[in-house]
Amino acid sequence: MTEAEAVAALRAITDEVCALAGAVAEYPERWEPVPRIDGCAFSGYQCSTMGLVRSLDRTTPGGRALRGTVLKATPGSGGYVRVKLACDDPAHKPHTLTMQKIVLRTFAGECPPGMEARHLDSDPANNRWAPGNEEETRKAGGNLVWGTKAENHADKDDPQPPKPTYPCLNAFPRGTCDGKALNPGRRCIRCTVDVGIEAARMLRDGQNLETVRQHFGYKTGDWVFGLAVRYGGYPAELKDQARTQQPPLKGWRGWVARRVGAAG
Repeated sequence: MTEAEAVAALRAITDEVCALAGAVAEYPERWEPVPRIDGCAFSGYQCSTMGLVRSLDRTTPGGRALRGTVLKATPGSGGYVRVKLACDDPAHKPHTLTMQKIVLRTFAGECPPGMEARHLDSDPANNRWAPGNEEETRKAGGNLVWGTKAENHADKDDPQPPKPTYPCLNAFPRGTCDGKALNPGRRCIRCTVDVGIEAARMLRDGQNLETVRQHFGYKTGDWVFGLAVRYGGYPAELKDQARTQQPPLKGWRGWVARRVGAAG
């Protein structure tokens, strides 16, 4: 068995176990490289089972280092979410792709003949994926599968009742948020991503983890640190440093500190 076959087998086993456990827990988030789509390669991106796409750290032809980030998705016709991806061919303009297409191609493979993307709850903005058959996918919190046109129409004519949703805890950083969370007192997915990006920025600026935790109102620093790593690209190995670091002094205090340091 080759290394690629071993990895594929391990993923299949993981998917099967998580599908069986879906009745008691949602399928854990997983990131995978975006595959070739419509004949184009997208090696600079990864897709999440939560229906998100992020760019990877990269260096421009001019030598500028760019940090990867979760891409902002925009609603399109019919409520279908779209993102723009730059393929590996610099001669091509950015591709506008639906999130459902990216997620299904990444985790479910090529679309079988005669089938199309199917949202089980008829919500085109809910692009979560989980392994298994239709029932297992629902139990694990997934919403995307390949299905026939007839099945797709049946979903729209008789949609499954959506999961209970609650108002987003806060609107950081947009001021007002009409997003919904799966549980009361939580943030919606988009706001959670925003928190992770901002938390990573604060940590890079020298704020310690306790200060960041208090800023966002989380009960534990471990959770907000995980968001900074997942969505903000903060290095996971710097967790101990994040707990103890202090921001650089500003104003005259910073001037004095720098002079003392230079003299030492």
